[in-house]
Order: sequence, then C-alpha cells, then structure tokens
Amino acid sequence: MENQEKDIQELPHGSGGIYKMIGWLATNQTTVYIFTFMVFLAGLGIYKSLPKEQFPDIKVPQIYVQTIYFGTTPADIENVINKPIEKQLKTLSGVSVSNRTPCKMYR
Repeated sequence: MENQEKDIQELPHGSGGIYKMIGWLATNQTTVYIFTFMVFLAGLGIYKSLPKEQFPDIKVPQIYVQTIYFGTTPADIENVINKPIEKQLKTLSGVSVSNRTPCKMYR
C-alpha cells in the first residue's frame, strides 16, 4: 500500500488547464457519466428524427438469364440457345452490354 502511494507521488504534476480538467473529471465521475448519457440520448433522438425510407426505390439495370440443357457441350448451348436469345435481347431499347459464360453441367 505504501508503495502505491509512493508511486502516485512520483507522477508528474502539472499546473496547466488540462491537468486541472483531468483532476476535476477524476473527482466528479458521476457528472461525467450523466453527461455521457445525455450526449447518448441526444444522438439517439437525432438519429430517430432523420428521414429514412424502409424500402427505397432502387432500379438495378440488370437482367440475368440462365439456360440449362443437360447432356450438351458448352459450345452447343452457346450456338444453339444463347446466341438467339442475345439477338432478341439486343433488339430491346436500352440494352447495351451482354455477357455469357458457357460451362458444362453434370446431372
């Protein structure tokens, strides 16, 4: 116990405003807790009053088409199925890019 008091006495003591403020905050912990809780409540109230939409209207300009034909090669699916679908999609207004990824699927 005496060693702890000796260690505390060896700490540097300042006379500036920051040292006085820290000393006051250390002695008035209840005030600090109340102030922190008040700031939290104010932030919570501001958050609740912010305008929000639960389901905003977002338009994603994408379409996803998946073609599956078991027992054929990816090249056949691309030539026989995917290319005619892409030709029809390109006739639509507003379609600018189309991507395809043929792959072999096993049943």
